[in-house]
Amino acid sequence: MSRSAAARTEKDWTAAEKANVKVVNDFIKALESKSADGLVGLMAPTGRARMTAHSQEPAMSPEQFKGAIGKFFAAGGVQIKTHETHAQGPLVFNLRTD
Repeated sequence: MSRSAAARTEKDWTAAEKANVKVVNDFIKALESKSADGLVGLMAPTGRARMTAHSQEPAMSPEQFKGAIGKFFAAGGVQIKTHETHAQGPLVFNLRTD
């Protein structure tokens, strides 16, 4: 992130950046509430997802992701504490503890 991006605050975000932050926050809420439907509802119909950025597993369609995240939820849950949020264009950066 550039120095100028780090200096921007929420009041400097464009309407599009605020909308992007809302999607990220809604995704985190859906994760915490174990809402597979909520997560899939945030994905584009042609979107693809992986369960981890560090795997080589194939990207999944929204419905495949729904099944995989359901298994994850059955094994437990997740709590996420967001410490800072930065937005720049289509990117949202969260400093968080999972």
